[in-house]
Amino acid sequence: MHYYTHLIKADTHGNFLQEQRQDPITKELIRSNDMVVLCAGCKSAFLESTWKGYLKGNHCDQTSTLEMLNGVKGYWVSEEVENASPPKTKNESKGILKINKTKKQLPKPSSQVQSTAKTAPKPAYDTPRASRKYLLLIAVTLIVALVLFKKNLIDSFISQATTTETPGLPHKQLKNIAREVMQICEKKTLNYFPDKQVLESYYEEFITMKENGQRKSRRAMEFIEQRIFGYLQQVTWDYHVIDEESWHVQPIGQGYQLSFEFDYTARRKNDVVVKARGQRTYKLNKDLKIYDREDQVIKANVWQAIKVKNITASSSQGGHLPYQVNDQNLHTWWSPQTSQGYEWLRVDFYKPVYIEALTILGGQHASSHNPTTYFGNNRIEEALLTYSNGTTASIHLKDVDNVQVRFLPTMLTSYIVLKVQKVYDGKQGRKLSIAHLKFLKKIK
Repeated sequence: MHYYTHLIKADTHGNFLQEQRQDPITKELIRSNDMVVLCAGCKSAFLESTWKGYLKGNHCDQTSTLEMLNGVKGYWVSEEVENASPPKTKNESKGILKINKTKKQLPKPSSQVQSTAKTAPKPAYDTPRASRKYLLLIAVTLIVALVLFKKNLIDSFISQATTTETPGLPHKQLKNIAREVMQICEKKTLNYFPDKQVLESYYEEFITMKENGQRKSRRAMEFIEQRIFGYLQQVTWDYHVIDEESWHVQPIGQGYQLSFEFDYTARRKNDVVVKARGQRTYKLNKDLKIYDREDQVIKANVWQAIKVKNITASSSQGGHLPYQVNDQNLHTWWSPQTSQGYEWLRVDFYKPVYIEALTILGGQHASSHNPTTYFGNNRIEEALLTYSNGTTASIHLKDVDNVQVRFLPTMLTSYIVLKVQKVYDGKQGRKLSIAHLKFLKKIK
């Protein structure tokens, strides 16, 4: 059987009969600029994709041939599927016949296209175009699934990598500091080992915890232990355990102990502060990899806020009074009339008491931690504390919008005067504020 390819042009499309404007198998409409294949026997017109995908040269048993379709020349094509594309040579464009697989020249047709066309039965399987659509849909689905799987995998790695992230210095910076200290120690150019350099930078920040009333101090302790032990894992970079004193990698198989201290606020209501001392022990195998680890809290001291009898100040403004530094509300504050060094705040106690620490927020604090509120006005950088016996002590505060803990020389006193020495300049205003101030004693 012979087939005839023809490009449907706009000016000849109207010459097709109605039954020829639809692919008899796929039922798809035949439009302008479509390439169709016509059966030389029954004169049925098929889309080229249908002829390649299903017919494969086997459509009807008639042996007729044709050369013209309503007076328009087309091109002969072989019965083989792989030869389905129309020729592009000059001779073939004039109507010269192709040679099929048997190398015999096809006979020239002698009749025009008949006005009727037989309709082939619709197969039970999908059409080529529909199959391609299904394949494309499956491919897109697989790609999307692969992308989502890859994203989840990456997110899981990121999550694992950031669960023990240090709140102080970035991980890479800490790692560089540790390596630098180790190199200095290896050269043995010093008479001492700067073993505290990394740890002091590492555990520089305090953790402030918000209690809900039901949580007890022990639960707070467990929380801080998890945080500390998580940070200590960063010390074991590259599976090497670094000795705390010499900063050398420990010999194979030996245990390594690391001591630590950490301060945090456990309860906001009465500002209980816990200073925990703990120890972590590592054991190494022959490949310098950790095969065992043991954690232990050695000691934990607790400080509690002291009840206040009265709070006075050198001046106040805008309804921001002295007592508001101790009213259990961080969103209220005391503001003096100026930010000069002569402004002071005095806290009196009911009886002489040993003061050992304080908690303070030296600026305005918004409920949403709005940086405009805190950094827009002056904040305390340095302050001088004067005890009732005339002894003084200085404190330095970080410029952070949070409660900070500072430990003081143990001193028996009936009152303390806080005098502002130096401030961080505000970006917008010059108002100085203290949102929180409490003094603490150790619980025996």
